[in-house]
Amino acid sequence: MKNLVNMFLRKQQKLKTINISLPRKNQRIFIGRNIVDLFINESLAKKYFNFIILVDSNVLCIYRNDIDKIKKVLGNPKIIVIEPNEDSKTLNFLNLIFERCCQNKLSRKSCFVAIGGGIIGDITGFIASIYMRGIDFIFIPTTLMAQADTIIDKVAISHKSLKNIAGSFYSPVLTICDINFLRTLNDKEIAMGFSEIIKHAAIDSEKHFNFIKSTLKNNKKDFQKYPWEEIIYKSLKIKSDLAQKDPFDESNYHKGLSYGHTFANVLEGMSGFKLRHGEAVALGMKFSAIVSRNVGIMSKNIFNEQNDIIKEAGLPTVMPKSLNKKTILELFKKDKISDNGEINLVVLEKFGKFSIKKNIDHKIIKKALELFNTI
Repeated sequence: MKNLVNMFLRKQQKLKTINISLPRKNQRIFIGRNIVDLFINESLAKKYFNFIILVDSNVLCIYRNDIDKIKKVLGNPKIIVIEPNEDSKTLNFLNLIFERCCQNKLSRKSCFVAIGGGIIGDITGFIASIYMRGIDFIFIPTTLMAQADTIIDKVAISHKSLKNIAGSFYSPVLTICDINFLRTLNDKEIAMGFSEIIKHAAIDSEKHFNFIKSTLKNNKKDFQKYPWEEIIYKSLKIKSDLAQKDPFDESNYHKGLSYGHTFANVLEGMSGFKLRHGEAVALGMKFSAIVSRNVGIMSKNIFNEQNDIIKEAGLPTVMPKSLNKKTILELFKKDKISDNGEINLVVLEKFGKFSIKKNIDHKIIKKALELFNTI
């Protein structure tokens, strides 16, 4: 098998790999073009007892021939088609999937395969983490967001208005980021993915932030020309490094990945999950930047640079005006990053330097909400 993979790698000149060591799983990520065959080779080499494929309904329509090929090679496993919305990320829907698992006699030596965006990955990962106390799963992300912010060490589902409130520290054993999937995405889907790319750049370094900024400005009208392998590789390297330093989210390294996400979770929940995750993250980064300014750690220049790149990516910087401040404060307290009824938030001093601001005064939160659409 090693020789087969090496032969494949030689044919793929631009193929990039990331190897991640985590307490429960070692994860390998491959980033390149036309690499679905690599997934098939790797899966067969593991000699799993059987598979279940969970696929995004939209992806099935567009790539039915490819999925039929995968299904045939893997021995015609059961396919579960999932609608890519937050209604699918619930315990009720998971019960239906558990029934299918039992009917198809999945064992500890079986494997889940997720093909689709982040919602499909989260659902599959959460099930894999708890079914028989954990079995392998493989992820083939098909959206920019799911590739540039792919699952590393965390999977989750939501409950009512609480985004990703139930979860596990768990990873796929293999992730295949095939750039070819991005060709079928429209401009809005690309913008959604850039929210996470910008977040990773902001918490990593000024150099990487400027690389993303120049990429957006120089190729604004043709995202097909973007150096996707490099963008996605760097984004995932940033994420994987933080996850490996702090796999159980105890030392504040991993929490850096929540930059912009605390307020994003609040917004998504209050909208009944009608607001897209990418839009919410963009608004969440602006909110965290306003708080960072108000507590005196972020310069006006850094704030403006972040705001400009969010706009450049086609993401929103204006918040719905009908939000109830009292509800916002209560949801803040229930977020995963907060504790003891306090409001905690990832704040940014400059690009590459984040910290966790704890027990933020409610007046600061309210002031940031009042200023949001005026700056």
